[in-house]
Amino acid sequence: MMTPISKLIALEADVDGERLAINEIFFDSSSGALRHLALHVDDWISGSEALVPTDFVERPRPQDGLWPVNVDRDTVEQAPRWSHEDTEQHDDAGSIFDLSNWPPLIVGPFGGTYAPMLLQAQLADEGVTNSPGTAERELVDPDSDPALLRGLARASEWLGREAFGDDGMLGTIADLLVDTEAFRVTHLVLRTADAGERAVPLSRFRYTAKGGSHAVLSGGIAGLAQEPTPESLTGST
Repeated sequence: MMTPISKLIALEADVDGERLAINEIFFDSSSGALRHLALHVDDWISGSEALVPTDFVERPRPQDGLWPVNVDRDTVEQAPRWSHEDTEQHDDAGSIFDLSNWPPLIVGPFGGTYAPMLLQAQLADEGVTNSPGTAERELVDPDSDPALLRGLARASEWLGREAFGDDGMLGTIADLLVDTEAFRVTHLVLRTADAGERAVPLSRFRYTAKGGSHAVLSGGIAGLAQEPTPESLTGST
């Protein structure tokens, strides 16, 4: 059964019987794997949050409002630190042609319509970039350890982000669904204009536009009605 990531962030981490707020969840947007929880530790070290790898947490217990953490308070105090001020986000495409600010659809000289963001995705897939190596989907770079969160996405920044497909805007990302057995994001919950809320597989995610303004997915508007509703995957009514 899936759980919305918004509900997981609303839980409290249980550390030695002490409840700590979970301020962020970092995940790999390629595989969906959850990697780190950012725990609020302002009472201990002002202005920063402790990063706890998901290897050290148990399955969440939404019924109790808790997410048990298998480390003691001293270990959390010694964990790497992250703060919102240290976050720097980059788009993953690195395209030499930045088409993210173009209209979703344009009409060509012979009356045909074209999707600029689809063109950008195709260029990225073909390796047309302005930087060598494999492009990263998102980059979060805390001063304490520049490599620790590199390539990971912040869950909270995905919520409310617009999503575009092959033929224009698909909707707004209302939530992410997490398989709490596998600790993996499996679906994006899209709030659409015509099909209501639909759970779209994360595998359709292609890249985040420059500046994080929107996400680009494969597929078009017509297929949204065939995707499951989030309620059918979470068991909620």
